[in-house]
Amino acid sequence: MQPQEMDDLLNSMDFAGGKRSWFDLWHTHMDWDGEGNADWSTREKYLLASIAFYKKAASKMYGYPHPFQMWIIVDTNDSGEDAVYIHSPNPNEENYPIKLESVKNPQIDPKITRLFAQHGFDPLVHKGQEDYYYFVRTSTGDPLV
Repeated sequence: MQPQEMDDLLNSMDFAGGKRSWFDLWHTHMDWDGEGNADWSTREKYLLASIAFYKKAASKMYGYPHPFQMWIIVDTNDSGEDAVYIHSPNPNEENYPIKLESVKNPQIDPKITRLFAQHGFDPLVHKGQEDYYYFVRTSTGDPLV
């Protein structure tokens, strides 16, 4: 997703906090076609795009008047499944907040961990889903654990 596409998507979303302003596991993928599966440099490009989108979305969420959670999920097996998530209380289902039971001392790909750490993200691995990494910023929204 190009920067202008990110801006267009964010500008189409409702962050005002009204009755229709909510996020039920809303997410978007930067690498819909899984091109990042080819090599690390391509994957890194899409992960950096996810980080950039997260940061732009987080700046919009700072004014959001309701509780929310944000995270980036990275699928170690498929770059096309990597996504940025926004979640809040919503009328669809009583599924807020999302709570993960994290793995102690997870084995996480050091290149991915290093990249996210450089941008202020902490890694989580959900028990039973060791192929997925969740990256969060503790300063943004409610925690996942």
